[in-house]
Formats: sequence, structure tokens, C-alpha cells
Amino acid sequence: MRKIAIVLSLFTVLSSAAYAQDALSVWRDSTITIDGKSKDWQSFLRFYISGAKAQFDFCNDSSYLYICIKASDMNAQARLLHAGIDIWFDPTGKKKTKTGISFPQKLERAPGDQPHKVRASSDPSSGPTEKSVASRLREHVIFAQTSIKVIGMIGVTEQAIPMQNKYGIDIAYDWDSLNILSIEYKIPLTLILQHPVQASDLDHPMGLGIVVGAEQIQHESSAPMPSSAQGGQRGGGMNGGAGGRGGNGGRSGGGVQNNLANDRFSNDGEQQKVWLKIHLESKSSAQ
Repeated sequence: MRKIAIVLSLFTVLSSAAYAQDALSVWRDSTITIDGKSKDWQSFLRFYISGAKAQFDFCNDSSYLYICIKASDMNAQARLLHAGIDIWFDPTGKKKTKTGISFPQKLERAPGDQPHKVRASSDPSSGPTEKSVASRLREHVIFAQTSIKVIGMIGVTEQAIPMQNKYGIDIAYDWDSLNILSIEYKIPLTLILQHPVQASDLDHPMGLGIVVGAEQIQHESSAPMPSSAQGGQRGGGMNGGAGGRGGNGGRSGGGVQNNLANDRFSNDGEQQKVWLKIHLESKSSAQ
């Protein structure tokens, strides 16, 4: 009954709003490997953040909440990887921002790094190809996005933790053959709820907030793309540098600046915030 009442459509467009929409989590009935591949998820994710041009979906089992965020638009990808994503959890079902994670984290511009002005080009062939943009974006962020910021989770003693960590928080990102970016998250429910999972936790909704950072940079479509050597090292990573998770692409020494994203994304001007009241699913009710 909960499934019929709460799942109103297969694809829900969300925008920043003052209220939180009810949504039903789906029981994880097959293995989800956190590798930045969306093959373990349905082709079309159920929710779409219109202002960020990003899809997302989520499911759960008895121990973890799984989230997948996807973006096919290159500018949207650059925004996610440069302006960052905050994911908030409120066990009371409200919209409190006391417990959450940030990944990707917001990357600051280097001093003196000025944004380009938007300049339309009448010759599409004069600009970089989508394939070349995707390749350089991958090479750059593999060294810039290597840690997770954790806020208010009991038992996590560090504010920033590696993507492979002892707390059970698992995150990976990668691109598929069509240059679609996927970011996968696996978060222990005990860290979200702040206590061991109990049957009563299924009786009331939990607040889930996704905040895509404000992007203040404008791109110049006919300007040449910067070399990956500007502000980052070249190196290997998952699938030959195509994706990232802790340890697989190496670590930068810190302070890497994402100049590539600065050159790609058009000014949006505000954060994109969406909140859902999600109802965790149980194995018994999913059958």
C-alpha cells in the first residue's frame, strides 16, 4: 500500500522548494557495487533536479542507504565536480542540516584565476569536442576529489575522511562509454540514524536533502581548454583515469584547483536544494 500511495510517477522533476516531498525508498534486491558505474541501477533514475540537470535515485537494505546521482550534460558535470554536493540526513523527517556528507567537495579557484566571459562562437568546430572535455575533466578531478567531508555523524572522529575509510561510507564516481557521469554513495544507516537500526525506524520518514553548490563561473565557448597540467598532475585512476575512489587514482598533495570546471560552466547564481521525506523499505514489505 505504501508503494502505491507514495510512488506517484516513475520520473519526478524536483526544484528548490520550501516543502519536502514524500518518496518511498526501494529495497535493494540485488547487489550494488560502489564503483561509479550505474549498471546496478535502472536506466532512468526516478528524480530529476531541474536546476542542476542531474538525476538521482536511492534504495536501502537493512544496513545501508544507497544513492546514485547522474549527469549527462558536460556543464552540469563540471558544476557537480567543482561546486560540490552536500547530502543531508534528518532522522526526524524535517530539514535540519546537522548530519550529512559533502562529496564532491567544493573546489576553490586559485588566487588570480579569473572566470572567462561568455562568448558565443558561430563555428561549433572551433571549440573543444565533448569527448576531449570529458577526458580532461576526468584527468583533473581524479586528483582534486579524494576525500569526503563528514558533518555531525556520531563515531566519525575526523571531519574529512578518505573515500576508502573504516566507517563504512563508500563513494565512487566514473563515466560510462557515453560520457555520462555517475556518482554512487553507500552510507551506513547507523551513522544516519545515530543508533542501530530498529523496526520503528520504518514507521516514520527521514529527511533527505541534496544541495548542489552555486556555480559562479562563466565559460568561454571558443576559448581553448586548459592543459591538464595546469593545477593538477597527470596520472592513472580507475579505468585508466576515468573515475575515482580513494586510493585508486593516487592522492594529490592538496591544494589542487579545478580550473577546468571554471572554464566550462555557465553562471547559475544559486544553490539547488531539494528535500524529500523518504520512507525506508523493509525486506518483508518489498516481497
